[in-house]
Amino acid sequence: MGDTTLALSAGRSLPAGDIKLGIRPEYLTLVPAQTDGALAMTVSRVQDVGTHVMLSADFELPP
Repeated sequence: MGDTTLALSAGRSLPAGDIKLGIRPEYLTLVPAQTDGALAMTVSRVQDVGTHVMLSADFELPP
């Protein structure tokens, strides 16, 4: 994201187009807007799946 890159295993590549990235909630922290290193997200969907709630959010890289 931004200038961050992730190495892929030899012989692997990403498909063209959008990708979905799943992040476990214990690795997230809510911070005030404009915090350095934070990604501004817009919640697009909230799903109650019984024992927990799944949240989907969208973001766009700055121009």
